[in-house]
Amino acid sequence: MGIYTIYSSSWNLLAFSGQASLGHSAFLGLGGYFSTLLVINFGISPWLGLLAGASFAAVLGTLIGLTCVRLREWFLAMVTFGFAIIAETAIAALDWITQGTTGYATPSLVSGRLQYYYVVMAFALITILAVHFVVRSKIGLAFSAIRENELEAESSGINTVKYKLVAFSLSAFFAGIAGVILAHYIGYISNEIFSFHHSFMPLIMSVTGGLNTVGGPVIGSIIILTIWEALKIINPIQRMIVIGIFLVLIVIFMPRGVISLIRKYFRFIT
Repeated sequence: MGIYTIYSSSWNLLAFSGQASLGHSAFLGLGGYFSTLLVINFGISPWLGLLAGASFAAVLGTLIGLTCVRLREWFLAMVTFGFAIIAETAIAALDWITQGTTGYATPSLVSGRLQYYYVVMAFALITILAVHFVVRSKIGLAFSAIRENELEAESSGINTVKYKLVAFSLSAFFAGIAGVILAHYIGYISNEIFSFHHSFMPLIMSVTGGLNTVGGPVIGSIIILTIWEALKIINPIQRMIVIGIFLVLIVIFMPRGVISLIRKYFRFIT
């Protein structure tokens, strides 16, 4: 849940600027791969590898942003989706570097599971606070203006291209952190990390919890992963069907996400 909180928060940060991604697993996976290759082949510390992997994902996010930042939301989403497919195919094809579909065993960041819990919770908290401060800053105001009406934002003097690139870079950076931690936690990385599952999960979690809210991805991660784990008795395809039905119900009956219900409850009791 902590790792997915980081990952879905990174996706939601991009959505704050009115942009959508259906291929966010590209940043998750490439960040994890870059870190793993540096640690295994050059013997650097996994902690330095974490920073390097996240930075590499941010650079890729910037480059993708430069090529398609002027596209509208769902055209951009399809481009990112295509990039994730290209990344998965390239990782499989470059087997002399990546060992293809076999993948790599990854070293641990820390010595035990309990230590991982504290590390993940710390990074999740840092991510939430970072998103909070970005959203509350001048950058966040620019993101909101672009999301609500890009033409008006541009006519009022906001450099929309620059702020969209900032959103892409920050979003990819935190997705890269999630990818590195996930790879080291599982102890293994392969091109499966680029799967549709990992591309759509942050979207589902953000919408479930509350799109364009800081707390939405946290709540969504808890809810969706609780459902996912509770349904382990059925196969993954059936689980995705259940998650899909749940998402449809959320969109119809709670379009602002579960966080809107929580806010109404607290307003009622106060």
